[in-house]
Amino acid sequence: MAMYTLMRLPRSFAHRSVSLRFGWCVASILLVPIWGGCARMETVPDAKPSDLQVTVDQLKIAVRDAQRTAADLRAELDGQRQQLAEVELERARLQGMLRETERRLTEARQIIELQREELASARTERERMAHALRSLLPNRGRRRRERYRRRTVPTRSRFLERLRFRQGTPYGIFRVVIT
Repeated sequence: MAMYTLMRLPRSFAHRSVSLRFGWCVASILLVPIWGGCARMETVPDAKPSDLQVTVDQLKIAVRDAQRTAADLRAELDGQRQQLAEVELERARLQGMLRETERRLTEARQIIELQREELASARTERERMAHALRSLLPNRGRRRRERYRRRTVPTRSRFLERLRFRQGTPYGIFRVVIT
């Protein structure tokens, strides 16, 4: 066979070799019972029926234990499947809550963005109105500052200034009005 490995074999040869192998396998399988049937049957000289009964009983006990173990494993598997189903339901519920929260978050972000735009437009409108009012009333700020100065407690320099101003009055130095 080694010399045929480098050469390409025809298909008919490949089919023949497969059919020959199959034929030999079938023939050997059919001959095995004949060879086994010719073997001499020996009985175990010291085997007693009671020993066989003990062996059968032990096998029955082993089968019952195996069946009990299989039933326990089935019950455990069912319990784990039920837990898995509960966990999957909880996971689906949490995913739904997550999607709902994400949707609300995007809506809130959109609302915040709209409010920012409205606030910016209101601020620019207010600044425009303030600029228009300042151009219409240029002296208003100066008058406000003067009123504020009159209401506040006079500083020492203003106090002395008023004192010098009032010295020329008929009441003398002691007539100082602090407003």
